[in-house]
Amino acid sequence: MAIAMVCMAYQLQAQNIEIGGRGDLGTFWLLNSATPISSGGSESKTLSLSYGGGLHLAYDFTDHAGIEANVLYGMLSQTYSGNYNNNGMLPDGTIYLNGESYTSKNSLTAIQLPLLLCLETDAGSFVEIGAEYQIIQNTMYTASYNSPSSSRSFNSTEYFAGSNIMGVLGFGGKYSIGNNFFLLTDFRIQYGFTDIKGLDGEGQAYASPYYSSYSATHALYGSVNLGLFYMIQITQTHKQGHQKCKSPPRVHS
Repeated sequence: MAIAMVCMAYQLQAQNIEIGGRGDLGTFWLLNSATPISSGGSESKTLSLSYGGGLHLAYDFTDHAGIEANVLYGMLSQTYSGNYNNNGMLPDGTIYLNGESYTSKNSLTAIQLPLLLCLETDAGSFVEIGAEYQIIQNTMYTASYNSPSSSRSFNSTEYFAGSNIMGVLGFGGKYSIGNNFFLLTDFRIQYGFTDIKGLDGEGQAYASPYYSSYSATHALYGSVNLGLFYMIQITQTHKQGHQKCKSPPRVHS
């Protein structure tokens, strides 16, 4: 009996290790509810694309559960558009004119370190949940103006937090392509629990006289992901047959 329990415990140990690469394409949003004290214009967030990629690692301790870790480098951006209906000056000295319009962008580069629990079915589909630690390396603000035409840009790293913690929820599938190689596809939604701070679409810090009270900025990122990994088999596992055609059942006379 004791020997049988030991054998069963051994079978529940790690089945395999996954190592490969992955990339993502998505949309990134900086959410802040603060309202300016007075503004001569409008600000609208617009859809923009962000992307990244890096290393995929996973440790499957059973055929249906494992831990996944990624080391990714992300290029994240939030774009804006707006216009002014009078003349004035922003707190940083920027002058705006009646009828002037602008488009702008907050661009961030970050090292992204997610750690996720992955729950998987026999068919290879999975759900993943966990957290991601981001190291914000550099940020830039750029803007273009019309009527009159002009532009400006500056390094805005000092206005953003140096790190960010995001919750991660995803789902997807793993598809065998033979010889222990697998394709990986998934969709992830990430929400920042910590304050990433930063600038608005007009290039003004949320912690500035432009706002009567401070409000935290939370990041939101939705992405589609594609990866390729190699499975290092530790113990015999049915995962080698994920998404492969199965032979028809035999009929015995």
